[in-house]
Amino acid sequence: MEVGVKVMAENPLTGDQRHTSTAYLTFVAMGQDGKPCPVPPLLLITAEEKRRWKEAILRRKHRLEKHQTSS
Repeated sequence: MEVGVKVMAENPLTGDQRHTSTAYLTFVAMGQDGKPCPVPPLLLITAEEKRRWKEAILRRKHRLEKHQTSS
C-alpha cells in the first residue's frame, strides 16, 4: 500500500499556510507468520482515484528500475 503525505507549515499568528514537502510511504501487510500477505483490492470509482492509482504504478515501476540499476 502506498500512502501519500503532504506536509504543511502554518504561521500561528496569521494562519497562513505553505506546502513544505510531499512524500510517498510504502507499507506491506504482514500475516500471522510474519510474511507479506495479500489484501483485498481497492475499489477505484472516481476519476481522481483512477488517476492516482496509475501514478502510483508508475512510481513503483521507476523505484524498482532504480533499485535494479543500483544493485
